[in-house]
Amino acid sequence: GARNYDRGPARLLRPLYRQVADDLVSENLPPGAVVLDIGTGPGRLLIELARRRPDLQLIGIDPSRHMLALAQQNVDDAGLASTVSLRLGEAAVLPVDDGIVHAAVSTVTMHHWPDVAASVTELGRVLHPDGHLLVYDFRFVPSALLAQTARNWNPPPTLQRSSVRAASWLPIPVFTKYRLTRRGSVKP
Repeated sequence: GARNYDRGPARLLRPLYRQVADDLVSENLPPGAVVLDIGTGPGRLLIELARRRPDLQLIGIDPSRHMLALAQQNVDDAGLASTVSLRLGEAAVLPVDDGIVHAAVSTVTMHHWPDVAASVTELGRVLHPDGHLLVYDFRFVPSALLAQTARNWNPPPTLQRSSVRAASWLPIPVFTKYRLTRRGSVKP
């Protein structure tokens, strides 16, 4: 199934991955910043980011061992094994230390999270005090729980929402981008 996903749906999502990489590069992340890709799948976004910003520390998380094996193969084939770390995990239980992630990104995976509230809480735990979360998903995916739970972060983030047309051939924006930005120190 992982190879079929990489040949089918992941290929169709490549314009979105390029848009997400553009967005992350424009964030002016500091040298050596940690970027977390939640639901990395075949690792295509991480490969795109590593090529554009080889100084970043890239971590890909996926709950599927098969997807991680495929992502590792794709990363190895791209010659980026020293830049990308792949880990088994899911959004609600991230195998990442507290407060180290400068940018976390979810590309068309939030609608798969079994517990959105727990996932958003966990993302708040791993985000750096000046970090941000970018969530891209289909525009019909409900986002109220995302915004509601993020208000419990300390400090609460600002939330921006925008439509994303990932490819010029799409007649309408199919995706929505949510950008949650945390600014300032985290107080106990």
